[in-house]
Amino acid sequence: MRGDNGAELLEELEREPRGESTQEDPEIVPTASRTDLLFACTYPWGRRAPKTDPGPPARFGLAFHKAMELLFSEGAYDPETIASRHGIDAEELRTRVEPSYSVLRKWLTENLFDLKFIRPQTEVSVAYNPWEDTARDCLPPTEETHEYSDRRPGEIPGTADLVAAAQGDRSKILGDPSKVLVVDYKSGWDVGASWQPHTPAESGQLRSLALAFSRLWGAKELFVAFLHAPAGGAPEVLSDRLTLEDLEEHRRNLRRAMGQIGSGWMRPREWCAHCPGFSICPAQSNALVALNRPPGPLSASRVGAIHQATGLYDKLRERLRDEIRAWVKQHGPGIRPDGQIVDLVETETTNLSQASIERALGPLKGAKEIERLNKLGCIEKKKRVELRARKQ
Repeated sequence: MRGDNGAELLEELEREPRGESTQEDPEIVPTASRTDLLFACTYPWGRRAPKTDPGPPARFGLAFHKAMELLFSEGAYDPETIASRHGIDAEELRTRVEPSYSVLRKWLTENLFDLKFIRPQTEVSVAYNPWEDTARDCLPPTEETHEYSDRRPGEIPGTADLVAAAQGDRSKILGDPSKVLVVDYKSGWDVGASWQPHTPAESGQLRSLALAFSRLWGAKELFVAFLHAPAGGAPEVLSDRLTLEDLEEHRRNLRRAMGQIGSGWMRPREWCAHCPGFSICPAQSNALVALNRPPGPLSASRVGAIHQATGLYDKLRERLRDEIRAWVKQHGPGIRPDGQIVDLVETETTNLSQASIERALGPLKGAKEIERLNKLGCIEKKKRVELRARKQ
């Protein structure tokens, strides 16, 4: 078996029209952060695909990482400068970074492992070779392309957001390198997507990084953690311990996955939206055609055509959602191909709008109450940039 789609299907799909790539496009290579995608499908690796600009969540993640790096290395950062550089809101960056830094700082010395992790290093890049079972320090990814320029064949490079050794019995300065902590920052709503692990011990990225540091530093005990800093929620540290047996199992899985590259084994599923090779993947040709995504580079007219097509797609999606909602209400839950249940879930939300205040108190009293709340700082105003169509 070669997964859900074999070489025969791949050969057929290769004849379908899809996006084009050139030698100037970056090569898609396995990295620690792409470990779970490597396990999911073998199609994109070694191919070239046009690089897409990061969206708002990714830009916020980059800004969050930079701010945390500066806080740990220099003890200070400038939220305005970082936010401006990445095109995000400076106040949101500040309100999410500073509590996260405080929580992680405290956790490093007060955790469930009863260990003190000292002298933390941030943004540490390593490269691991699962065939030779060796690791080395490597250059960090470039700021422009985010590629590892000194990656060697067969290696899986990666960057730990934070790494630290535990304080040893005899040394309060250097620490004990036999016990190493690897932390990854997560600034999204959840620590993983629907197809990704949600615990540090199951994370392919953290396992790959832990494996690299165990070989590089000779660590016998690895501790892995997520620093989760969701919008509108309190930051927290989720942590696990990995054994040498866990790492050896992961090494075997890496070798198996990398050995299957080029075999034609592919599984189009929910992870496809996160794949750097989505625009060139033959399995996604129909989806791209349906959204009017033509091959080749974008232009003003193509951007307009795609935006118009996605608008129609959004309307179709809402109509289908209404049909699904009505069917589930009448017949009960549906079952998705990935095994999840589609059901109606009741949630409770609160919304205090200025219009609701005026409706409840009347125009005059409502206006006074709104003014009072505004002076107290209870009404927040934020500017945002939206992609919309308008007349010329």
